[in-house]
Amino acid sequence: MKQNRTLPRLMAALTLLLGLDLIGSVLALYIGGLARREASGSALTPIFTREAVALQLRWVWPVLALWLAVFLAAALTGRLHCAQASPADPPGAARPLRRVTALRWALLALAVILIAAGVWNGGLHDVLVKAVNICTECIGLG
Repeated sequence: MKQNRTLPRLMAALTLLLGLDLIGSVLALYIGGLARREASGSALTPIFTREAVALQLRWVWPVLALWLAVFLAAALTGRLHCAQASPADPPGAARPLRRVTALRWALLALAVILIAAGVWNGGLHDVLVKAVNICTECIGLG
């Protein structure tokens, strides 16, 4: 019995579009923040501001809303699971699962690279300063 694969394919395409949209937004935020920092002449000028993030997120919300709608439709119709090869299938039937596994490893490697780039860029220091401020100001440990 051949299953209708339209909904999973639409879900995959929207996931890819949402990821590309988020990557583009982050890059635009970072480049714009660096330009603001350069124009101000101060290294203390923040790269990311709430206003800039809100401005960039206006392009992400419609794609996210559409993705959520398709996700709910797929969940309600029971088409969220990946088709796995059963032992009765021919030997080449499990190949799409190998591609998915390779894609997961590639995304994991990309995540590790981006985390390392954030640490190298000074993001670790920013997180530490914010954590210290929370502990000393809000919780009252200082």
